Amino acid sequence: MPREEKTTAVQAAPAFTAHDPAQLVIGEQIYVTVQPGTVLRNTETGQPFEAGVATVQTVTPTTIRRLLDGDLQQVAPAA
Repeated sequence: MPREEKTTAVQAAPAFTAHDPAQLVIGEQIYVTVQPGTVLRNTETGQPFEAGVATVQTVTPTTIRRLLDGDLQQVAPAA
């Protein structure tokens, strides 16, 4: 009788997947960032976004437009 091999699968944490901007819900909180060299004012704070820094942002029509335009990128929450 063949011996059944037992394997142990290591389950990795699921990778972060950004939502389709059209599927975001107004009022929910997401993390966004801008690319280096991009100057964009955060409408919640009035200050510019820091390039490469994940910043919490409330989803608004402006947020969705900026995501669709590529001005903002949705990112995983800062660790």
